[in-house]
Amino acid sequence: MLTQYLGSLRYTGAGNFTGTGSANSNRLEGGAGNDTLAGRDGGDRLDGGDGDDRLSGENDDDGLDGGAGNDTLSGGEGGDNLRGGDGEDLLDGGTDIDYLNGGKGDDVYFVDQFSDRIVEDADGGVDEARMTFSQNGLYLLSGNVEHGTVVSGAATKLYGNELANRLKGAMNSDTLLGLHGDDTLDGGAGADQLEGGEGNDVYIVDTIGDRIVEAEAGGDDKVVTTLAAFKLGANIEYLAYTGTGRFSGTGNDLANVIAGGSGNDTIDGAGGADTFVASGASGDYTWQRPNATDVMLVKGTQKITLKNIEHVRFSDVLLTLADMLGDLASADNDILAGTSGNDTLDGLAGADEMSGGAGDDLYVVDQTGDTVREKAGEGRDTVHVALTKGAYVLAANVEDAKVTSTGATGITGNDLDNALAGNAAVNVLTGGAGNDVLDGDKGNDVLAGGLGNDMYVVDATGDKVTELADQGTDTVSTRLAKYTAGANIENVTYTGTTAFAGTGNALDNVIAAGFGNDTIDGAAGKDRYVIEGDFADFQRQSPNDKDLVLVKGTQKITLRNIEEVEFSDGVKTLAQLQVNVASQGNDTLTGSDAADQMNGLAGADQLTGGKGDDTYFLDNAGDTVIELANGGIDTVSIGISAKMTYTLGGEIEHAKITSGAAIHLVGNGKDNTLTGNGAANMLTGGAGDDRLFGDKGNDTLDGGAGNDFYSVDAAGDKVLEAVDGGYDIVETTVAKTTLAANVEELRFTGKGAFTGIGNVLDNVIAGSTSSDKLTGGLGADTFVMGAGNDTITDFVRGTDHLAIARKIGDGDLVIEQVATPGVTGGFSSKAELVLFTQNVTSLSTTSAAKAIGSASEAYGLGETALFALHTASTTAVYLFTSSGNDAVVSNGELQQIATLTGVATIDAGDFGLSAFA
Repeated sequence: MLTQYLGSLRYTGAGNFTGTGSANSNRLEGGAGNDTLAGRDGGDRLDGGDGDDRLSGENDDDGLDGGAGNDTLSGGEGGDNLRGGDGEDLLDGGTDIDYLNGGKGDDVYFVDQFSDRIVEDADGGVDEARMTFSQNGLYLLSGNVEHGTVVSGAATKLYGNELANRLKGAMNSDTLLGLHGDDTLDGGAGADQLEGGEGNDVYIVDTIGDRIVEAEAGGDDKVVTTLAAFKLGANIEYLAYTGTGRFSGTGNDLANVIAGGSGNDTIDGAGGADTFVASGASGDYTWQRPNATDVMLVKGTQKITLKNIEHVRFSDVLLTLADMLGDLASADNDILAGTSGNDTLDGLAGADEMSGGAGDDLYVVDQTGDTVREKAGEGRDTVHVALTKGAYVLAANVEDAKVTSTGATGITGNDLDNALAGNAAVNVLTGGAGNDVLDGDKGNDVLAGGLGNDMYVVDATGDKVTELADQGTDTVSTRLAKYTAGANIENVTYTGTTAFAGTGNALDNVIAAGFGNDTIDGAAGKDRYVIEGDFADFQRQSPNDKDLVLVKGTQKITLRNIEEVEFSDGVKTLAQLQVNVASQGNDTLTGSDAADQMNGLAGADQLTGGKGDDTYFLDNAGDTVIELANGGIDTVSIGISAKMTYTLGGEIEHAKITSGAAIHLVGNGKDNTLTGNGAANMLTGGAGDDRLFGDKGNDTLDGGAGNDFYSVDAAGDKVLEAVDGGYDIVETTVAKTTLAANVEELRFTGKGAFTGIGNVLDNVIAGSTSSDKLTGGLGADTFVMGAGNDTITDFVRGTDHLAIARKIGDGDLVIEQVATPGVTGGFSSKAELVLFTQNVTSLSTTSAAKAIGSASEAYGLGETALFALHTASTTAVYLFTSSGNDAVVSNGELQQIATLTGVATIDAGDFGLSAFA
């Protein structure tokens, strides 16, 4: 910054420079970087040099030169002279009358005085003047400036120049005059007057009060509007609607071109030979004659009414009205001929004759006298039957038909492969000699496919399927939860998602079902059941002498009178299915190399799983499980209802009690996972690293040798662990837990505050996210500090440790820098742990912040550190998280995370960083 004794400042470096003048008239020169120069008082001269500079003259009459780069120049008060130089510059002269020259590049000028002067070179880029005037007035767009925008302020008369201008008004009623060139005029929100002058001009009309003045022979001009209704004024040729609703557009006496939107528009060309522009190809539309004068274009649900229109321009062809009238639908008896495309033919009222030609055509039949003519090989065609009653017979060479009225209308097909669809009423659908698909929809329909391999879609319990003998192989597809195949129907396919009860008939049926607990009865014949999944995915059971049950997880499928089952990987006969099947007796079942589910049902069963990860379901004390070494990770599910002791076999890894009995579950030498139930279980591990989950009862858990894990979820749970029984962990949800003897680690996973008490070993104790009370007992204990303010009742300096489970400093698990100040402040912001050696009188965060003070340098946003302060009898630990770029430690940035009662001082060696809890 210049003092009052210096008048000139030049920066000769290469970086970004900030220079500020004094109260005198100064000269400030930037360098090659992105500089910021401010002149302050006096008539200053500012030169930005290279780079993207910001120059501000502020007071008095200043001269600003941006130089090369994309610069921002602000004159401030006084009559200023601004030169942008090369680049795309922003020039704002400020108050008074200013001289603005953007130089090369696409520049933007901010003008607030009608007398502000803009000088722009002919090859100076595409430039814009943005105006804000405090009073009404006239502004002439300077030569070589292409665009003008009234940003805000009073109503403005904005005149263009000889270029192709884009002029835009603001909220008030502005007047825009384009003069020469092909101009675009947008008045903005007010009721504006728009006059394009010479050239082919575009008017943006968005307010009803907008007024357009266009001279005769003033070029080919266009109005673009979002108004719901618009009528072209004199001497304007084109009208385009860009809104989204229904549009009413009217032309004038010229030959107009009018484009509507996507709604049900009404277009009136008025005088002249007018053209309507459609949004699609001619084949997308049908045209109708609702009265003697109008033409209606129909595309789906869109209906466009044309009045006094002589031509229609589709995306593929321009048609005259005479072309269209030759093939026009009306309320009379029409003859309609389609094209080679996919046509929609609707003759409206009257007995119409319709021929679609090539393509996949759609016919609308709403009169009994309507005739449809199709030749062979002319696409797959459909009739929408809009008759309210009676029956419609499908014409030759037409494949499909659908009832679109609400009446009880029938359809009779032909010899092709027909798809016939009804409605919600009672329909009679009759196929012919082809392979037909009959879908009656919601009513209680009568479906007769005739010859061919037909498909019936049955979706109402009252649907009746009629099929004669030797009329093909036919299929019923249904979503009904219960269905019995009628006579002469071979196949049934269930497409629902819930349990299905399906029954065949006397034929050889194929029944395919879904993923529910289905009950399938093939009845007479040689029947096949089709299901997704491989053979090995299912266990087979025989609960009685009639049924076969397939079990996959929770899914159970009961089969009766089924001779074959088709799995994803092949077909199995009944004889093959009955090998190795579970019954109510004493079974011997052998699994595969896959993950088998072995359930022998009632009886004393022998179950051998094989190599996969098998699950054994036991319901009898006499059940025997055989597993060989390297036979996968296996689980026993114990559903025995009597109180007993169950010992895992030598190669079984896991066991779970699924009955309600109080069972003693004994593991083996592997790493077992043993899970109880709601009763009082005893779970005993072996030599492995076991995981014991007692569940809800008051359980006794004994891990044995190995590094064991105990889940404690009831206050009455009892953990037994022998001396030198490995490193063991208790994870508990009980709000107050004392660690059992010979267990090393205690973790709390419940909700709310926790009271955790250790034992005589060197314990690790981790609490919750609340404020916990932790007592280590004897031994060198480690307390894991979570999100709350935990109180440690028996911390021993130099013996116990605090494990801080937070990101501190650089985020690693080592405390690199420690500071031990005796008084407020004087510590580095790089210190990850700050231990104050002087006593304080209060440990509140407010008092702590005052005692801590400020670091010797600023913290960055989000940086963290630990602080420890103490009274004569208690030590508190705080987590500091910086909320700004400063050195001050405030109370809002401190969170107390530990309170050590009876501890007056603490050392750096008592701290550690933890990656868990």
